[in-house]
Amino acid sequence: MKFKINFILLIIFTAVILFVSAEKKISKQEINDWENELNGLGFLVLKSSAVNIINGLNLTREQANALRDLALTIEAMGLPVFQLNTNAIFNETAEIKAAYIKLLEYLNKGLTVPKDFQVMLFNMRRRESEIIKNSVWAAKKINIKNSQCIRCHANPDFFYTGDIAHVETASISTAERRDIDITHVIGIFGQKGTAALADLKGQVDKILSSGQKYILKDFRCCLVPPQDLENSANVGQAFVSDEWLGYFDEVRTCPDDHWNDFRHLFIYPVDDYIASALPGIKRRYRKIMMKNVGNLLDEIKKMDDVDYTLQKKMLCIKLKDALDYDFLVGEDSRTPDERQFLAAMYLLCPGTVPVYDKLIKNIDAAEKAGRGK
Repeated sequence: MKFKINFILLIIFTAVILFVSAEKKISKQEINDWENELNGLGFLVLKSSAVNIINGLNLTREQANALRDLALTIEAMGLPVFQLNTNAIFNETAEIKAAYIKLLEYLNKGLTVPKDFQVMLFNMRRRESEIIKNSVWAAKKINIKNSQCIRCHANPDFFYTGDIAHVETASISTAERRDIDITHVIGIFGQKGTAALADLKGQVDKILSSGQKYILKDFRCCLVPPQDLENSANVGQAFVSDEWLGYFDEVRTCPDDHWNDFRHLFIYPVDDYIASALPGIKRRYRKIMMKNVGNLLDEIKKMDDVDYTLQKKMLCIKLKDALDYDFLVGEDSRTPDERQFLAAMYLLCPGTVPVYDKLIKNIDAAEKAGRGK
């Protein structure tokens, strides 16, 4: 999907929206409903990611049991509970929630997520990103004085009605990114739960091996379970995947004498990925990423069949590097304490106790089967 925005129309639409918005008042109930909706979406993404990383870390029985005990501590605190239902004040949000809830059913049952459903999830994640981006844009325009989420995430009544995809949001400093991250955690865990995570993060860190800590360092929110955890760079985004390998194969099928004519068409598919992963990215950073992708595709085109076959997985890692956005989200500047906190957030997420129970049961069954041979 390509997004083209006419700058003049953007100005006109913006002026109209601001004029209408000035007359709109927001009730306390509307504020609370929208805040719960945003935090509920965040919780569903976090919960899916937590299930994936718990099942992907290759935990021992002792580790799983120890983490389960800590997760029980969080559960016992009576944190905010987000109901797994599709109730929503915004129809599009209801559709996204329904998809995420269905995903959790697959994950909790240990079932493979069908390919067609994965495609739908990707589109839902992109739509969620656009909703969040729109809410940030609208909040900046109407400048709501409020201590709740709506201060930064205006509700849909104030949304820009045109194509939000290429509208840029303001740059965020490292300090601002830290404040935003902790605010989002508080939205899901509450003040009490966030403080508990800070207290327990050291215990979580002691339970994990150095290899597991390294994997968690590179982990991103991940709806679909990664296919290949051999290289920690794959965790969270599953870059070594049939989809990307198929994409490379299509690049290879383009006739060499037509490559310069069609090269740009093969670079376009990564646009959706960038839009989903980082809504509001500045155009200059987007151009850098697209240039890096183009250089990689040129390299793929020049490889002989043997080298290409042997290096397919490495090419996926190179694609991940070409699309790296750590410098934009503050990953490079995170301290060891912050990384421990993030690990605790995923591994002690509310609702993970049954995940550990099932994992421990599977480990016991595997050990029993091994002794029976």
